[in-house]
Amino acid sequence: MERFLHTTKQLIYKKQHDILSSALILSIMIIISRIFGLVRYRTFATFFYQRRT
Repeated sequence: MERFLHTTKQLIYKKQHDILSSALILSIMIIISRIFGLVRYRTFATFFYQRRT
């Protein structure tokens, strides 16, 4: 896990030399954020959803 975090930090904080690599990193981070948001939403819905009978 520590190696994964170290590699991720290097990728994020490395100086980007062209706009395409910067845009790619940004779009990947947005997609990951959306996935985590979906997981959070589904988790809350599972625990706090009240069924109406």
